[in-house]
Amino acid sequence: MLFRSPADDFAPAIIGTIGEDGDTLIITSNREKREKIYIIPMIDKEEIDTLNLGKTYSMFSNNAIRNIGGVVQSDGFTKYRRFIFASSGVPDSKTARFFDLSGADVKGGSDLFEKIYRQGNTTLDSIRNVDELNSTAWDSHPTIALHEPSGIEMISFSSDRIDTNGGFSAPYENAIYTIKGVQRKGNSDLYIAFRKFGEKVWSSPINIATLQGSLEVNTPFNEYSPFLYCLEGTPYLVFSSNRAGNYDLYYAVMDIDFFATAENMNHPKLKVEDLVPLGNKDNDIGTEFDELFPFVRNQKPTVQSKTVTQEFFYSSDRFGKTN
Repeated sequence: MLFRSPADDFAPAIIGTIGEDGDTLIITSNREKREKIYIIPMIDKEEIDTLNLGKTYSMFSNNAIRNIGGVVQSDGFTKYRRFIFASSGVPDSKTARFFDLSGADVKGGSDLFEKIYRQGNTTLDSIRNVDELNSTAWDSHPTIALHEPSGIEMISFSSDRIDTNGGFSAPYENAIYTIKGVQRKGNSDLYIAFRKFGEKVWSSPINIATLQGSLEVNTPFNEYSPFLYCLEGTPYLVFSSNRAGNYDLYYAVMDIDFFATAENMNHPKLKVEDLVPLGNKDNDIGTEFDELFPFVRNQKPTVQSKTVTQEFFYSSDRFGKTN
């Protein structure tokens, strides 16, 4: 299925139903000259003109949050849902008070926010700056997965904060730094954190480079748009990197002892078991163009066959920079 418009459409996610029958696709688009969230009903067509079909996602007030993108759902309760998203806009003080924004000012070029959405009683909705994860640099592209047996939530996001503990990230792409006697260029790394399901605060963010071993998720290049999902208790991380020149998608299998991690979330028991580039001759995912923002739709096995069909969404400019 192909979704496209003359604008940039990216960061796809499917988040249940939003006032419509059937599933809803959420995308970020700059079709109105700035990034906004759009919702698109999932219909059975091979190609959809999202310019006519999409509409602004009404959960976010244009006055409250400006230049937003990358919405992910933290839990699936019908009447009480939490969403993580990134924003580089700063709400005015009146709007911040109305939406109960805590730490409303954006610390850096972009911050992570969490919205509590109570269906049918929007006056109680609240949005908070996720201070414990944000930095004075650029923090964006959040993704969340839940390990149900342990009740532990895991978040991953991209950041170009200065890392001096084994990572590669530093602000401003290609800016030159000398850190501990070693020269590096500005780039973004992927970070992770944990919390118990239902709790508010995340553990301290950790650069995956300090845990990855010889299978390099993070590199001296940009790692963007991670997506996490758990299948039979095993976490998988799909992300984009320009380590090979253009932005390609990579697939990492993570080995995490969630029960041990629950005892000390600042020192997770994690290692990377496998790392595979998705661009190869067996599929048409990877091209010489840029592929970013992967998303795997969470689907349960069918009753009859007990098999799972995984639907994979991503963004690409393979049809030219104007599409």
